[in-house]
Amino acid sequence: MKPSKFNILTASKDDPGKFLLYNTLHDHRVLFDDPELNPAILFDKIQNRFPLTPKEQEAVPDLLGMGLLLEDETDEQKIFEDWYHTKIRERTDIMQVTILPTMACNLACDYCFENEVREDGVMKPETVAKTIAYLKRRVERVKPKTLHIHFFGGEPMLQPETLKRIAREMHAFTEPLGIPLSLGMITNGVLLNSEFVGEMLPYGFQWVKITFDGDREEHDRKRIFHNRKGTFDRIYDNLCGIHERFAGRLKIAIGGNFDNENYDSLFGLIERLKASPFAGDIMMARFKPIMPVNPEIASQRQGRVSSFCEVCSFNQKQIDGMMALQDKLWETGLPTDERPDMGPCEYHARHSFTIGPDGSLFKCPAFVGLRNLAAGTVEEDDYNAQGEWQVTMKKWEDDCESCHFLPNCAGGCHYSALNKTGSLEVRNCDGPFLEKATEAFMQREIGLLSAQK
Repeated sequence: MKPSKFNILTASKDDPGKFLLYNTLHDHRVLFDDPELNPAILFDKIQNRFPLTPKEQEAVPDLLGMGLLLEDETDEQKIFEDWYHTKIRERTDIMQVTILPTMACNLACDYCFENEVREDGVMKPETVAKTIAYLKRRVERVKPKTLHIHFFGGEPMLQPETLKRIAREMHAFTEPLGIPLSLGMITNGVLLNSEFVGEMLPYGFQWVKITFDGDREEHDRKRIFHNRKGTFDRIYDNLCGIHERFAGRLKIAIGGNFDNENYDSLFGLIERLKASPFAGDIMMARFKPIMPVNPEIASQRQGRVSSFCEVCSFNQKQIDGMMALQDKLWETGLPTDERPDMGPCEYHARHSFTIGPDGSLFKCPAFVGLRNLAAGTVEEDDYNAQGEWQVTMKKWEDDCESCHFLPNCAGGCHYSALNKTGSLEVRNCDGPFLEKATEAFMQREIGLLSAQK
């Protein structure tokens, strides 16, 4: 027998006699709190073929059943690759679509990547019709158990009628098929209102993601109207109004982007959010650093910077900053990440894609506007050669195969790789972030599992 290469073992900081074993492939978490059953000693004995105590022998079948121990002849890399192929790349249970009805925006945030591509404009009515027809054809072909549509931009609320048309027509199409439609939106929140929410809820509108870049003063330095006025109060009041009318029916995800200027104010923001009327509607909060874009590789206009929802590429100072904010969220009682998954994100899944305002398909929202990375169009049923290559290429390098974080990242964020190297084929390793985030997650899990006993 041999331990899984995807096992991570840590001892409790509060009680060194307790250990948590976490497997990143199977997502199994096992608490060891019996002084006669030390997992580190057990695995050492197994690897060195030493005899086991009766209690250790008793634990072996369960560990084998969960994939935490393996028979010697087991090819675990093949197990991972089969999992990746079936459960990630070729999965058909979920189809996730991000739609950008416009690249225009009513704000003028200096760091926004979409300052590069706003000239691409608005999704025209004929493109909306083609997009809906394309989605119907794809749903009929794939037959997913759930269809997720996320609206993004630009600012999607600049085109509310487009959002309502897509939602209405896709709901009418999927409901008779018994396929649930889940709708969500990433919006700056300035134009979000209870009337729009009320119209969208019957079609499966479930969540919005709102960005606060610090408490009021610092947010109003970064997220500004074109006349340079701040937006904090408008967004906050809109969320309060929606909560007053639809408490609990629309979930809120909170995002935030930070640099040295606004980082400290995020702690005050967390306190404000916890005390807000809509605190109970918050399903997730997460804050990440603003990422500079290499203007010669991944930017279309020099001097811009970028911050995407799920870009993961951080230096040690940024990692420490994110972890301190996560600790503050846990301390305050606001929900945040339970575990440090960086991926595999929707980029890896064949039936997940982004549709730009002109009807072009992309494998990642961050690629919109980078026309050389377009994966196809809504007028064609299959990906073009570029899209098929992005779906099928190997996403990790050979030496990644010995890393227990491979199921978490599968080679890392490909936009970050593009930004750093100009190539999608190069891995983007964020091992230091995963190490620190996983340790924090496992320490919390020890406390939670201990309390359940």
